[in-house]
Amino acid sequence: MTKGLLLSVLVCGLVLGVVATAFAKNGANFGNTCDVVGHSTADPIYEPDHGHPHVFYGAVDVTNGDTSDTLRGRDTSCRRVENASAYWHPEVYRNGNPLRVYEGKVRGDNTIYYDAGKIAEQRTISPFPADFEAVARDGGGVGDVEWGCGRATGDDLPKTCKNKMLTARVAFPQCWDGNHVSEAANEPERLVDPVDGRCKKGWKPLPKITMSVNFVLPSRRVGNITVAGNGPGMRTGFRTMHADFVNGWEMTELTKLVNDCIRTVPDNITVNQKPDYCQDPGRNGLVGR
Repeated sequence: MTKGLLLSVLVCGLVLGVVATAFAKNGANFGNTCDVVGHSTADPIYEPDHGHPHVFYGAVDVTNGDTSDTLRGRDTSCRRVENASAYWHPEVYRNGNPLRVYEGKVRGDNTIYYDAGKIAEQRTISPFPADFEAVARDGGGVGDVEWGCGRATGDDLPKTCKNKMLTARVAFPQCWDGNHVSEAANEPERLVDPVDGRCKKGWKPLPKITMSVNFVLPSRRVGNITVAGNGPGMRTGFRTMHADFVNGWEMTELTKLVNDCIRTVPDNITVNQKPDYCQDPGRNGLVGR
C-alpha cells in the first residue's frame, strides 16, 4: 500500500470555520475546533497512487496507510485531544491559483459541527462506529455542498463577495445501513439523507457532520473556481467539492458527547443551558476532557 506524502505541519493559525463565534450555537450539537495541519496528495480512504492535492485537518502526518486504529491516540490539531480523526477536502483554485483557507485571529473560532441534523427523534442517534469513514460530495454524490460569502447560502457559486471570503459548506449524510463502515466498499450505497425526519427501516441515524471552510479571495470577484482532481478546462460553477472523514475519536468521549449534547438535549435549548463540555474547548482555553 502506497504511503503517500507526509503532511507538512503549518505553524500559522489556518482555520476551518465561518466566524469567530462559530464554536457555540443553540440546539442539539457539539463543536470541535480542528486547525489545518497540512497539504498532501494522500487519501486514506481511496488510496490513489497519484492523488490530487488535499487540505487536511485533525490528525497529523496522515498517509494512505492510515485507518481509524492508526489515527486513534495520535497528535491532533483538534482542541478536543480525544479526537484524532482525519478530515480533508480537495484544494480549491481561483483562476488556476490555490486559495488559502482563512487565517483566523481567535483561538477556537474554527469548528466542525456534530448535530442532530434532520433526525426528528434525537434519542435514536448513535455514535459513529469505531472504524467508520465517510465522504460527502457534490456532483450527484451523497451529502450536501453549498457556497456563499462568509456563510453558505446556496448551491450556486456567488459572482462577487464583498468581504473577500468564499465559503464552502459540506454536510455529511446521516442514515447508515448499519453494515458497511468503509466508504471505498460503498456497494450498494450505505449512507443517505433522512426523509421526513427518519431513516428508512433498519437503518441507523448518526450525528450530522458539517464542515464550513472560508477561502481568502484576492478581490471581490470570485472568478473561475475549480477543485483539485477535476482536470483542466472547467467552467465557473462546475462543482465536485467534497469532504472526507475517518473516525479517530476515543470512543468513550465520542459516546459521551453524542449522548449528552445531542441525544438528550432539546433542539430549542440555548447554549448556556447545555453542559459546558458541549462547547468547543478551544474557546475557553481547555485542552479536551
